[in-house]
Amino acid sequence: MSKEIQRLRQLGQLTDAVLLSHQSRLLALAAEEGRIRGLLEELETARDRRAEELKEGPDPAARAGADPRWHIWADGRKESLFRDLAMLRVKREAVRADLALAHGRNEVAGKLFKARTLERAKVLAKKRDHTS
Repeated sequence: MSKEIQRLRQLGQLTDAVLLSHQSRLLALAAEEGRIRGLLEELETARDRRAEELKEGPDPAARAGADPRWHIWADGRKESLFRDLAMLRVKREAVRADLALAHGRNEVAGKLFKARTLERAKVLAKKRDHTS
């Protein structure tokens, strides 16, 4: 195997690794987005559940004034989670752009390797034909 083909194979391995790295980062961000969405859902479920409980009448927590404080906390938590979600989306778009670039580079490296390998095989075949 020629040095050029060997270098192209190494380039392909490198671009594969970079591509996998970006795919992994995107999957991690998707998992984090799912986690944040789950927390937002839990918060809304807790809010709905508490509203249903209060329909039955005030309880000790409501009489003690805990509900307004909890709602203030929940609103702040919801705002924080939405901010985290927005920042995550920005990161995800940056990783998607990196992934697209890595995919393109990987495709080009693969095509170069295949083209040079095919070219080399043709040259070797011609040499064999001439020596026979």
